[in-house]
Amino acid sequence: MERNVATYTDQVSGDIHRSSQWRHTQIKPVATYADQASGDIHRSSQWRHTQIKPVATYADQASGDIHRSSQWRHPQIKPVATYADQASGDIRRSSQWRHTQIKSVATYTDQASGDIRRSSQWRHTQIKPVATYADQASGDIRRSSQWRHTQIKPVATYTAQASGDIRRSSQWRHTQIKPVATYTAQASGDIRRSSQWRHTQIKPVATYTDQASGDIHRTISREMAIISCT
Repeated sequence: MERNVATYTDQVSGDIHRSSQWRHTQIKPVATYADQASGDIHRSSQWRHTQIKPVATYADQASGDIHRSSQWRHPQIKPVATYADQASGDIRRSSQWRHTQIKSVATYTDQASGDIRRSSQWRHTQIKPVATYADQASGDIRRSSQWRHTQIKPVATYTAQASGDIRRSSQWRHTQIKPVATYTAQASGDIRRSSQWRHTQIKPVATYTDQASGDIHRTISREMAIISCT
């Protein structure tokens, strides 16, 4: 064991310091060191190679700005700091910032329309914008507060597959079409309207409440195997 008043090289900063308690397994210097986050030099009498408790500046992981914190740890950052919002690139402030979670009142680019919207509930895994987007069926721009990248619920126009006419529906899905649209009845060649049209099935000519418009229409029950006529 050595008990000397000796100089040594501080492992973090490379500066030379003196200590009568220096050991090769332990360093208790009042010494400068490089803060791991910002690279700035700070002084601490409690420095350990396994733990850093500085009142020091550091680079905020999200924005790159420099901030100060007396609670800094290498596995956790609790800054009142600005950061770059992942969606918009704008700088926002939050006292609850975590590298795994962002709760910003921030603008972002709506994935569907490219428009900029604001949301206080933005998450990198979820987007709830009141935003415009291009309707997949018609190419028209519609607004929806429930837009998801996996689901589209627009009030939008689209081209009915049967007639080529443009109809509106608030229940449109990219996997399903429920239009108020005209089509040619297979049996008569007449044009009929139906809110229940499917590309695999036609049940024309009836009285029913149209799901999309609320209008009342007429139809008779027709099966492809039975044709009733008068």
